[in-house]
Amino acid sequence: YGVVSSLDLYTYASAGLLQANLGNSSQTAGGYFSINGGVTNLNNMDAAANGDPIDWASSVRGDSFGSGTSGVAGLLTNTDLLVLQAMGFNVPTAIGPYPSSGSVAVFLANLSNIATSGFSISDTATNVAVNIDSLKQNLGKLSSIALTDSNALSITSIQFSADVAVLGLISQNYSLNVTGVSAGSASTLLTNSHVSKVGITDSSTNIASNLDTLSGLASKISAIAITDSTPMSINATQLTADAGVLAEINSAYSLAVSGVAAANVNTIISTNTHVNSVSITDTNVNFLSNLNALNSNVSHISSITLTDSNALAITPTQQAADSQLLSKIVGGYTIAPNTVTLQSLGSTYIASPNQTISGTGGINSVVFSEPSSNFTVSITGSSATLVDTIGGYGTENLNNIQRVKFSGGTAIALDFQPGQDGFLTVMIIGTAFGADKVSNYFAPGVSLYDAGQTNLQIAALIEQLGLIETQIGSTSNKAWVDFVYQNVIGVPPDTTAEATYVNALNSGTYTKAGLLALAAGVADAGGGTLATQINLVGTLQAHGLSYTPVA
Repeated sequence: YGVVSSLDLYTYASAGLLQANLGNSSQTAGGYFSINGGVTNLNNMDAAANGDPIDWASSVRGDSFGSGTSGVAGLLTNTDLLVLQAMGFNVPTAIGPYPSSGSVAVFLANLSNIATSGFSISDTATNVAVNIDSLKQNLGKLSSIALTDSNALSITSIQFSADVAVLGLISQNYSLNVTGVSAGSASTLLTNSHVSKVGITDSSTNIASNLDTLSGLASKISAIAITDSTPMSINATQLTADAGVLAEINSAYSLAVSGVAAANVNTIISTNTHVNSVSITDTNVNFLSNLNALNSNVSHISSITLTDSNALAITPTQQAADSQLLSKIVGGYTIAPNTVTLQSLGSTYIASPNQTISGTGGINSVVFSEPSSNFTVSITGSSATLVDTIGGYGTENLNNIQRVKFSGGTAIALDFQPGQDGFLTVMIIGTAFGADKVSNYFAPGVSLYDAGQTNLQIAALIEQLGLIETQIGSTSNKAWVDFVYQNVIGVPPDTTAEATYVNALNSGTYTKAGLLALAAGVADAGGGTLATQINLVGTLQAHGLSYTPVA
């Protein structure tokens, strides 16, 4: 007592940590006996006050080194022999008969006396997992392994491959928590029915490359450890969609996020401490709308890609103040002029904020990267004013521009003065099908006029397809004349007018296509009431017509 003995060198508090048993009458001792550095607990030592710290715990009965029990023989066991050997005594290595079943600790303590396939282990999943490499080394002496609980065996990916023969001896269903798994092999490993959880250990590059796959496995990932300090490169969609798997990372890491909208930069940086840098991908207008806010995080912005135009509508003062931010635009930038004259016929121009844009001839289009719902449209003659009430375009003045195109695939036609393509389109549609069908047929109709088709050519196409006959449900010349006449004039024809046009068709003086083109010409010239029926002046000539262009 009070003196360190050789047995103290084999008495452990935990693996690798010796128990200091300087026991005396007033001190509690304890610990356990182990001959492999505390990994395997062969028996608990007496930890009772006033007990004997070199005896087994009081719970050990029927053992010569344990507590005495009336009527129970205190036998000398194999573990007792190991104690004597540890203390320096020269004793036999074991006493027969030798055990054929028991815990992992009993198996390892009696290896030299166990025959081939002579031992069946019955122990907890933890004890089997902790000693799985030792079991593999002595596989020939094992016949089976029975787990006494339903806990998962925690092993490494190396052990999963190397110790497969040990796992094959487990006699019941079991589950594995495999650690040290590479990002690329996780999904394959989880196809094994025994693997319930995996712990990922890999480089930031490999984890980023497999992030979407890992996201689908998030519920089966116990943890992710990154082995380097390189920022993970992911896109803005992944930052949100894969948040669950990113939360499993238990080591320090940083993110380089690409494809970020200008309006989201400050929120992403302020709410996610792992984001080290962002690269912006957005439209010219959205970038300019957030210019001042982006300057507050310019050090976190790695690059800026403008998806439409690199011509920026900024002042010289802004150019000087925002030079550090503007220098990050991929491909550089230019200053957009306030006044633009399109130099070629039939041009398509990507708008910048607050511009005056003029066409010189042909069918000219101006493109905006916002939806049409953001704008109000006012037309006077061949000039139009678009006011962006939500986004960043401000006020756009358009002269001799026929088409305005928006994000989402919609467009507005502005050309409803007599003789212009939009005007001719609504007139022939109203003539052939009625005022209420203008929106139905406008997109294909205006594409034909924009391609250079005439009234007669389009009338011939309408008749070739039999569209009027299908709508009225008749092929008779009388029904056709009555329908087209009322579309243009607003009332049915009288008997004389009806007979004149029906006889002209019957005699071949006119074809239906020719007569349809003639009727459309009457409407074009202001004859009849079609212009009123389609609200030409109050709606089309004042605000244009929204449509979805044909592909």
